[in-house]
Amino acid sequence: MHLVHALGRHTVTVTVEDNNPAAMALYLSRDFRRLTDDDPESDYD
Repeated sequence: MHLVHALGRHTVTVTVEDNNPAAMALYLSRDFRRLTDDDPESDYD
């Protein structure tokens, strides 16, 4: 993600197959971390 941000991209589209619970868990943990740490409009501040 750091490389993507360094290249000037602020959003990334990710596709995770629903039959891969480990990938789904990783995706969700990264998404919620982004919402709580970086999003100034987050209700979790």
